[in-house]
Amino acid sequence: MTCDFKPDYRVIPGATLLEVMQHGHFSVRVLSWITKISEEYIMGILKGDENITEEIAARLEFATKVPKCIWFNLQKNFDERDGAKIIK
Repeated sequence: MTCDFKPDYRVIPGATLLEVMQHGHFSVRVLSWITKISEEYIMGILKGDENITEEIAARLEFATKVPKCIWFNLQKNFDERDGAKIIK
């Protein structure tokens, strides 16, 4: 069985990051301190203005315990659906 679900929208990776932060009771400041990613960059990810690179994904994995491949694939999938409606 294959799943060929191809929605006409895309969800910014920051939406998932926000859920993980809320679940783990992380503030932007705390996540910044743990990951050594600036608060401004984290806010940019949350808003969809900044990308999750492989390096950022590795840092997020360290802090959140969510595998870096998940973070990187969220960004990759978001980028591949260019032109689709954005859900924040």
